[in-house]
Amino acid sequence: FGDPFRHEPRTKSTTLAQLAVARSRADPNDVEVFFREAQKFRLNGVEKPFWRDWLLAEPSHFLTPESLHHIHKQFYDHDAKWLICAVGESEIDFRF
Repeated sequence: FGDPFRHEPRTKSTTLAQLAVARSRADPNDVEVFFREAQKFRLNGVEKPFWRDWLLAEPSHFLTPESLHHIHKQFYDHDAKWLICAVGESEIDFRF
C-alpha cells in the first residue's frame, strides 16, 4: 500500500460488513455517492462481489497481490494495448 504499516488481510466477513454499512449510507444505484462511501473503507465500489455467495471464499487467500498483478498485466499489456492499436487512442478516450 506504499507505507511500512502491515495491513491486515481483507476477510470476507469484514468486506461484506463494510459493504453493508456503505449500502446503509448510500443507494448503490447512485454510483458516485455509493463509490465515495465505499472508498471510506478502501473498497472499490463494487456492491456485489462475485465471491459473496461462495461458501468457503476468502478473498485474501485467492486474490493475492501476485495474481492481481498478473491479471492487471494480462489485461493492459495484451488486451488494452491491442484495442488501442485497433481502434485508436481517440476512440478509446471518446468511449471511456
